[in-house]
Amino acid sequence: MVHQHDAARLRHAMAQPQGRGSAFHSGAPRLPLPSVHSSIRDGAHYVVRAVNFGFDFAPIRPLNWVALIEVETMSVLLLRPFVDNVTGLVFLADPATLGGPTAKAGNAALNRFRSSMTLKGLDAPVNGVQALRGNRVGVADVIEPYIAPPTKPAGKSFAFNARSNDFAAVNAYYNCDRIFRLVEKLGFSVADYFPNTKFPTRVDHRGHWSKAKPLGIEINAHCAGDESGTGIAYTTFSLADTRNLKQPIGIVGDWRIVLHELLGHGVLYSHIGNARFKFAHSAGDSFATIVNDPESKARDRYATFPWLSGIPKDEQRRHDRTAADGYGWNGKIALHPLDPKIDWSGYNTEQILSSTMFRFYRSIGGDSDTIAVKRFAADMTCHILLAAIQTLTAATSPPDAAHFASALMKADRADWPAADISGGAYHKVIRWAFEKQGLYQYAATKRPNNKTGAPPPVDVYIEDGRHGEYQYQSDYCNCRAIWNRRRKDGGTKHEVPIVGATNYAYVKIKNRGGTKATKVVVRSFSAGRSADLVYPRDWQPMKTAQLAAADVLPNSSDEIFVGPFAWVPARAGRNCILMVVSSSGDSSNIDNFVVRDAMPNWRLVPHDNNIAQRNVTVAGRPRRRRGRR
Repeated sequence: MVHQHDAARLRHAMAQPQGRGSAFHSGAPRLPLPSVHSSIRDGAHYVVRAVNFGFDFAPIRPLNWVALIEVETMSVLLLRPFVDNVTGLVFLADPATLGGPTAKAGNAALNRFRSSMTLKGLDAPVNGVQALRGNRVGVADVIEPYIAPPTKPAGKSFAFNARSNDFAAVNAYYNCDRIFRLVEKLGFSVADYFPNTKFPTRVDHRGHWSKAKPLGIEINAHCAGDESGTGIAYTTFSLADTRNLKQPIGIVGDWRIVLHELLGHGVLYSHIGNARFKFAHSAGDSFATIVNDPESKARDRYATFPWLSGIPKDEQRRHDRTAADGYGWNGKIALHPLDPKIDWSGYNTEQILSSTMFRFYRSIGGDSDTIAVKRFAADMTCHILLAAIQTLTAATSPPDAAHFASALMKADRADWPAADISGGAYHKVIRWAFEKQGLYQYAATKRPNNKTGAPPPVDVYIEDGRHGEYQYQSDYCNCRAIWNRRRKDGGTKHEVPIVGATNYAYVKIKNRGGTKATKVVVRSFSAGRSADLVYPRDWQPMKTAQLAAADVLPNSSDEIFVGPFAWVPARAGRNCILMVVSSSGDSSNIDNFVVRDAMPNWRLVPHDNNIAQRNVTVAGRPRRRRGRR
């Protein structure tokens, strides 16, 4: 071939050296190249050879390229990947969640919180025109008011001011498309999870006309079912603020709202053939709050939609509601779900559910100081929610919170193969979260009431400072109800174990339930290190592997000492002791393990009150003094 050299074009196609920028700088893959030969002149023509090759960049696999190489100097004069994309300015989260202003702010304040993102999955341009339509989502003018989504010349970015219908359209594509990508990330096939939804699903960035509030001048959104009621027909979004209609700000810029609509109602169409649960509006608020919490900088962590302005205080939704405040599963609201006088449209019962699920999320890591731990907790909670909803049908749609809690606990027991996660770690925490929200009360308790629920009939536990409950615990390796003695003397003060010698471990157990615990058994394990432990791989039964214990009286009124468990530490330094108690009617999570199951201790120990761990420092053998000859 003959190629006219364009130095500026070549520089634009090259990655920056020394790690400056990235392979996807400005949205296009790039590779580093050596400088062209000194004889090469900008604008001159050269004989070149086209070389096609493959070089992948996640997430684009396979990725093919072409390079034009000048035949005399071997200089690369053109480099191009066979892929293209379009970027757009969007809100990755609503500005309030990002630590910024509410939706009543102007462009000067809101524009600062836009991010340039690749609009994945877009269809190729038609006749040089790029539309906001892809394989999963198509932005369209579905219902009044009739405001067409923007288009762009091929290769141009969708960049608009925050307060504009066009900016709302870009967010409509990006935020709705990433809902389906989130479902895939959480371990589900979109085709299987939304079997009756016709893709691309239509999204109206500026719709939601109603007779009461014409022209979409309202703070609202809506996910509509198809003609069969078993799939999504379209989703529409109106405004986030109604004070400045000359510069409208779309509610679809709030990722929380999109999560509420598509993971709240969109998933229910597919599985129970209805937009709502029988016992609450949906689980949409749960998804909205939990997905956004890990990186949130919102001033009020418990405001479900902190960005929206103009919402009357009595209509603002929160996810820190308590049974004592009337938001319990046996309170007046929950006993009359969707009653327009008590629970209009189910939003009050939705707050009961979101408060329950947020408590669960906080317990399994959401209250950590580490974002990675919070993010795992959010993903895990949402995975369990989606898995539970997927098991439902129109015939098994839960009539009340107790049935939904059972579906969640069953979903937890299943493995998550794509994430290499064994199931069964969190079902006790799920039960506790609903208990704290007023579920599981004694049969004789009068209703309605604003009380918390009752523990399981039998609930044996090892006291780790939480009294058998499941508030988040960052340090789960220091349970003082486990201790060591160098002699089997029944002493209650911890003594440093001696390496290579027989030591004796003890443990104290209680029963949080309302019924006496019988057939109580304690098993004991040790590990020769303290970091990155996985059960059962890293744990060895002690010499005394198991002891029967006395019956344990209910209501934490009794404390039983169990021991001694003989054990011989194999090495000096940091070691670990693990104790596991079970009884008739209350098994530990490891009792449900099958041969292939394995679970890291950071998931196993703090989420089952039958299990406790104490890290100990093992001393070396004392040296014997030699006597004088």
